[in-house]
Amino acid sequence: MKTLKARTAILSILALSISAIAYADSVVINGTRYTCENECVVEVRPGGYSVTDCCGGLVTIILR
Repeated sequence: MKTLKARTAILSILALSISAIAYADSVVINGTRYTCENECVVEVRPGGYSVTDCCGGLVTIILR
C-alpha cells in the first residue's frame, strides 16, 4: 500500500512539471486507472499526458 501511495505522490509531482516520464505497473490519473501488461510509461506535457506500456504490451483503461 505504501508503494502505491508513493507512486501516486510521484505522479502528482510529475504532473506539475512541464515534461516528465514515470514508470509503474498501474496508475490512476484524474479518476481513470491505467493498468499495463509490463510497466506503464506516463508522459506529462503541456496540454495533456499519454500512458503507454514500456515494452509494447496492452494498456487497460478502467473508467470510474
